Amino acid sequence: MPVPFPSQLSGALFLAARKSAILADAPRVGKTGAAILACDYVFARRIIVVTTASGRPNWAREFRDWGFPRCIQVIYSAGDRVRPDAEVVITGWGLVADPALLAQLTARRWQVFIADEGHYAKNPDTQRTRAVFGRFADDGLVHDASAALAGCSDSVWNLTGTPTPTGAHELYPFLRACLPATLREGGPDVTRLSAFTRRYCTCRLILTGAPLHVLYRALVRSRPVVLKADPAKGWAEIDGLKAFSAHYGLFDGKTVRRRVEEFEDRVSLRPGLFTRVVTGTRNADELRARIGGILLRRTQKDVGIRPPVYSIFSLKPAALSSSERQALAAMDARASDILDAAEAGRTSKLDLHLGPLRRITGLVTARALIGALKDELDSRLDKVVLMAWHQDVVDLLKAGLVKYGVVGIDGRTPSARRAEPVAAFTAGNARVFVGQIQAAGENIDLSVASELFFVEMSFNPKDMAQAALRITNHKQTRQCFVRVCALEGGINEALMRIVTRRVATMRPLMEN
Repeated sequence: MPVPFPSQLSGALFLAARKSAILADAPRVGKTGAAILACDYVFARRIIVVTTASGRPNWAREFRDWGFPRCIQVIYSAGDRVRPDAEVVITGWGLVADPALLAQLTARRWQVFIADEGHYAKNPDTQRTRAVFGRFADDGLVHDASAALAGCSDSVWNLTGTPTPTGAHELYPFLRACLPATLREGGPDVTRLSAFTRRYCTCRLILTGAPLHVLYRALVRSRPVVLKADPAKGWAEIDGLKAFSAHYGLFDGKTVRRRVEEFEDRVSLRPGLFTRVVTGTRNADELRARIGGILLRRTQKDVGIRPPVYSIFSLKPAALSSSERQALAAMDARASDILDAAEAGRTSKLDLHLGPLRRITGLVTARALIGALKDELDSRLDKVVLMAWHQDVVDLLKAGLVKYGVVGIDGRTPSARRAEPVAAFTAGNARVFVGQIQAAGENIDLSVASELFFVEMSFNPKDMAQAALRITNHKQTRQCFVRVCALEGGINEALMRIVTRRVATMRPLMEN
């Protein structure tokens, strides 16, 4: 059995003492070992773990290394049958919502349910959130976990290094399902999701494009105060659809939106007319006080792990084809819209603006980086990790650096075989690991390397933060460096600044 670090022992005691809790230690601090020790402390013999595709073989190995002897079953497909003798069942977030598999899992009573990378269940409307935490109705006032894992488990332990990837509202499903008293006590009642979001998130309302007559009639019916005059604010009374149409058109909807925002706390918002985008956190001290007894977080610095140093790695693109030149020019022409969408966290808008342009930029960046890395690998670099978004960018990197020994994980790598590339990189002759950010960004240890390059970016700060910390851990003796590739003259660097700032908005909530 490995020798646990003090932080893992204290994390295990924290979990074992609570029926429901969040272990929010930063990545690489040691949440897996702590959770397994906690299972031993409470003598659990019926344990269900939901984790990522890459995490399943790791959890099986860790249970064998860290825990009491138990019969372990790893589920790799929805058609697998749960064995009656299985004491530890490990499945993935991509499978847990399958009706047949979920019916098997909820037919048993579990002593401990471990939601590894629990931020995967942040949206109460997704099938996987409903599978683990139950169904939410009437803005969260009604909750039913009878057909969910949380409803058939004595203890629910949520493990995540990024409990609030984009805002505090992403804590709501776990709190409502497992700790509803925290939403009623220690502050105003925020049992409703809308009340929780307004209390602990800064938001921006965005018009959804509903016809003006529909919007006007909804405001007359549910928010007439929005249309009243307010001399102090310089608001004229809006009387009738014709006046509303003129007012709306004159100000392009901005004044209407400001009026709706003014009264949002007092009158419920009709879904479909506006959408609310979370832009930050507020009342963080109050929320920390409410959940302080059930959330434990230690950063890498707290446990003696040196955080990585981030920097921009500028690259001059090699010879471009005419289509590539056109694509990069089109991207620069949309720079204002792209940066505005990134600022507001509207990933769907970013995908709309970038689309295939993002893939072309990744290919151009990869070609430029291959030449630069060859010099580094021939001189000073022993091993290096490359993270990309698109599979064809992954393929290009592998082909260009094949002579150095390349392994990697992407969305095509079978779940049951994802431990093999990591082992080859850690103990074998492979010097380059190429990972797809979402497939290889969690639950693997690449700390044999101390340098990581983002060839492409994710617009979700959580994805990049998790992936960057694959090269850090307790045993890392070297300073780690994370370099974000940016084409000279492109908008990559500006986008990275925005993503970094969005990461910073999460830290006051997670870290005391």
